[in-house]
Amino acid sequence: MIDGVASLEYAIVMTGSQLKEMRLYLGFQTRREFADRIRVPRRTVEGWEHGRRAVPAWVEVMVQLLDLERRNKAK
Repeated sequence: MIDGVASLEYAIVMTGSQLKEMRLYLGFQTRREFADRIRVPRRTVEGWEHGRRAVPAWVEVMVQLLDLERRNKAK
C-alpha cells in the first residue's frame, strides 16, 4: 500500500464475460474491432473473454475511457 492506496495487483478487475458485454455495449461487434482499438492482438481479447487469461486492470480503465468517449459523442 502506498499512501493509503491499494496496489493494482489487488484490484478487482472485470471478468471475461463482463468484458464481452461491455465490448458489445460500446459498439464493437467483433473482437478484432475492439482489439484494434486498444492495440492488442485479437487472440488476446479472445483469451480474456473465454477466461483463459485474466483481464488486466488497464483494460477496465480503457473500457471506461471508451465509454466516456461514446457518451461525449452522443451529446
